[in-house]
Amino acid sequence: MRSWKFEKRKINKEISKKQKIINTLEIVLLGIVLGIFSKYIEVLPINEFPKFFETLDIPNFLSDFPFWICIAIFISVFSTSPKRASVNVFLFFCAMIIGYYFCYAYYGYNLPRSYILIWTAFTFLSPILAYITWYTKGEDKISLIVSVLIITVMFIASFAMGAFYIDIKSPLHTITFVLTLIALWRKKILENVMMIGLGVAIGYSAILIIKYLF
Repeated sequence: MRSWKFEKRKINKEISKKQKIINTLEIVLLGIVLGIFSKYIEVLPINEFPKFFETLDIPNFLSDFPFWICIAIFISVFSTSPKRASVNVFLFFCAMIIGYYFCYAYYGYNLPRSYILIWTAFTFLSPILAYITWYTKGEDKISLIVSVLIITVMFIASFAMGAFYIDIKSPLHTITFVLTLIALWRKKILENVMMIGLGVAIGYSAILIIKYLF
C-alpha cells in the first residue's frame, strides 16, 4: 500500500544561466505587455476595437482573476525548478502591475486603493503558490491533492453556480478552465478523472454552502 509521503517532482533538465535570464526577461516582457493591454482596452470605447472584443467581453475578462491565474499556472509547471517557478511568477505579476499602473497614470486615472491592495497582496503571495504549483506535475498523492485544490479555485472563478445549475460566465472563462486542466494533466487517466471530478464537486459544494448557509 502506497504511503502519503510527499514525493518531490524531479528536475528533468537544467538550463544555462543565459537561458534562464532570457526566459525570465520574456516572462517580464509578457507581464508588462499584458498589463498595459488589459488597461488600454478598458479606457478606450469598446467600439474602437474589433467586434469580437465586445462579443467576448474581453475587457471584463482581463480584469478577472482566472486569466492571470491560468498564466501563472503555466509559468509554474513549465519552469525548470520550484525556485524558478517562484521567481518567474513573482516577476510576471510585478511586471503586469507596473504595466497596468503605467497605463493608468498615462491616462490620468486614479487607481482605487482596494484594487492596489488586492493585487499587491496577491503578487507577494504568488511565489509561495507558484512553488507549490510546480509540484503538481509529480506523481504522488499530495501533488494530486494540490491539483484538485487549484481546479476547485479555477472552477469557482470560471463558472456561475446556483442550487440547480452551473452556467458559463463567458467562452473565454471556459477556455481558461480547460487550459488549466491541460496544464495540470497527469499521466494516469484515472487520476485525471479524480482530479477534475473532485475539483468540480468541491467547488460546487463550497458555493452552495456559502450561498445558502451564510
